[in-house]
Amino acid sequence: MASTGYNTGVWLTGNEASGTNYTAGGSALGSKAFAIDTGSSSICFTAANVSWTTVTVTAVFGDFVYDNTITAGTVAKQGLCFNYFGGSQSVTAGTFTIQWATPGGGAVTAVFNITV
Repeated sequence: MASTGYNTGVWLTGNEASGTNYTAGGSALGSKAFAIDTGSSSICFTAANVSWTTVTVTAVFGDFVYDNTITAGTVAKQGLCFNYFGGSQSVTAGTFTIQWATPGGGAVTAVFNITV
C-alpha cells in the first residue's frame, strides 16, 4: 500500500514533471464531485479544470490525483487515480490545462470511471 500515495513508490517527486512556473505536488482541485453517468452506468469523478500559465514542462505523461488532507495512517496523501494523457505532452512558455470530463458530456473522450 505504501506505493499508492503521493511522494512514495513510483510517485516520487523525482518522477514528477518540473519546469518554470510549475510547483511540485500540483494544484488543489476545486469543485470535486462524484456523479452517476446513467449512459454508461458508471460512477464518475470530476473537478474544475486546472491550468498553469506561462509554464514550461516537458515529458508529462499524466496526472496523479491524491488526497492531500490524509497526513497519517497507512498511506499519507492517498492516491485516487492516475490519468494517462496518451503519451508525452510538453508546453514551452504557454498554458498547460487539465480539463476534466463532464459525465454524460457526449464528446468527452476520457472520464475517470468506476463501473458498478
